[in-house]
Amino acid sequence: MWSAAPGTAAAVPLSRHALPVGRRPVTVRRWHDVAFAGVTVPEPPAAAAPGPVRLRTGRSGTEAYLHLPRGPAAGMPGRLSQAGGRYAPLGPDPAWLALDGHAVLDLRLDLGWWRRTPDERIRPRIVRQTRDGVLRSGADRYTGPVPPAVGGAGFGAALALVALADCDLFTSGIAQSSAYSRHFTALGFQDENRSLWEAPGLYRDFDAVAGAPGIWRPVLVIHGEADCNPATPLAQALLLFQALTANGTRHAGAPRLSRTACVRDP
Repeated sequence: MWSAAPGTAAAVPLSRHALPVGRRPVTVRRWHDVAFAGVTVPEPPAAAAPGPVRLRTGRSGTEAYLHLPRGPAAGMPGRLSQAGGRYAPLGPDPAWLALDGHAVLDLRLDLGWWRRTPDERIRPRIVRQTRDGVLRSGADRYTGPVPPAVGGAGFGAALALVALADCDLFTSGIAQSSAYSRHFTALGFQDENRSLWEAPGLYRDFDAVAGAPGIWRPVLVIHGEADCNPATPLAQALLLFQALTANGTRHAGAPRLSRTACVRDP
């Protein structure tokens, strides 16, 4: 297992152990010079489901890809991420969800951050891009009138909660391994380099805990107990769960924790 810094050609070994051929890591429990322990799954068989279909989304700069099942779609989760972002999308592979009978609309938003877009327009821009990406993609031609859910992992989960609160297209949400209270990331997040005290309005717009009263549709919160990202400790997920339930969001009981999920960004 090797790691290469972005923009460099040099790679350094992270572990002397190799994964079996045809398998990839999804969670990491322990990772140091001589040992690797984690959970692996096989790569989706290429011929088992159709490849992603690239869809048109107008001039918003949003990229849209549709992963389709072989038969009728059991549902259509939309997965949000930042186009050209620094982090690769995490979460369930769309190909596996397609094999399970779901049509997955993978939306990669062209986010306009501060200097390019005034603070007060950044959140409305995200909602507009998400709405346009869904409606202009023509995904309903492939899936029929299936009410979509919206989800994401990492910063994509924050985007999904913004869309769930401000856009009436979605019936439910999935949030995985993200930062929900911006007081935990007060010195910057994603492509925002200003602090909480320099841009309080923008931090408030991306604070799902503070904005919990606006999230009334059901949300599935997924988080590993051993998350090693300092920006996304387990407390983030517990705060979101408490905030949503305190404000009346539908839920199915106390959260269940995984002890094998220390997800590392590539």
